[in-house]
Amino acid sequence: MSKTDHIESFMRAGDLGLDSTHSCGEDEMKQAGLVEEADELDAGEIWIAVDGERSKEIMPRALDSMVQMSLRILNATSMWKAGDWKTGSRMKKLGNEPIILDESEILLWTGKFSHGCYGSDVPCVKSMGLVNMSPRNLALMLLDSSKVKTYNKISQGRTDEVLLQTGIDTINGPFGDGETKIIRSVNKPPLVRTTLEFVSILHVRKLNPEEGEGNGYIAVGRSVTRPSKKSGKSRLRNEILLNVHLMKPVEGFEDRTEMININHFKSALVPAMIGKQMGLSSAGSFIKDIRSAC
Repeated sequence: MSKTDHIESFMRAGDLGLDSTHSCGEDEMKQAGLVEEADELDAGEIWIAVDGERSKEIMPRALDSMVQMSLRILNATSMWKAGDWKTGSRMKKLGNEPIILDESEILLWTGKFSHGCYGSDVPCVKSMGLVNMSPRNLALMLLDSSKVKTYNKISQGRTDEVLLQTGIDTINGPFGDGETKIIRSVNKPPLVRTTLEFVSILHVRKLNPEEGEGNGYIAVGRSVTRPSKKSGKSRLRNEILLNVHLMKPVEGFEDRTEMININHFKSALVPAMIGKQMGLSSAGSFIKDIRSAC
């Protein structure tokens, strides 16, 4: 893992409500060796610096915007449709009543973003289930790259590339609250012949009850562009558009967490006809595997 004082990682931020004056330009990205992405910049897209000194000007705002957006869409009931018959039947019975999960229950939804930005045409998946671990310990496990294979059966490994800030309970650090790092992960999903590599930012912090966020922890992630170790070329064919894990305590159970996840990814290697079904299957399996690891 390395620390960097120059920009070599960039992140899409067109959906985060940031000022376009903070966007990096084509020449700046080409100088970092990201030629493909610089040539394919969409008009109006915002790319921001993830590492280097300049990132400290904008990344705290970007990360907080990603957290706030995630919390909003998790609660945007009109966005989500039941992903399987069990969830549909459960929600029909509940009506407007709050969801109180059974211990073994897993609920699944699918939806699409309405912001019109990059990736909004790609379906995303929301999942919900109980896990027998405290929210803090669960957040720490998700942060630990050495433990990924214990709960993610499709993982071929994950490494920490750049450490930006340590400590999930950090307050008002250079990158805002929580811990933030750039990770490189390799997965082998079912129904896909080859492995998928993702380079992404991972940000985990404590929720702030005083801001109406409730108690617990949240983890958010999104792909970043970064030169490939092998060839010096960038690799953005597989993108995590948004990855969210909301971990909230269950009243009366010290070591139990209500976990709600969002998985939104895009890959040229995954045919559209199987992408949605693969997403639902992976989301359900993820919660089952997390339970097995606890």
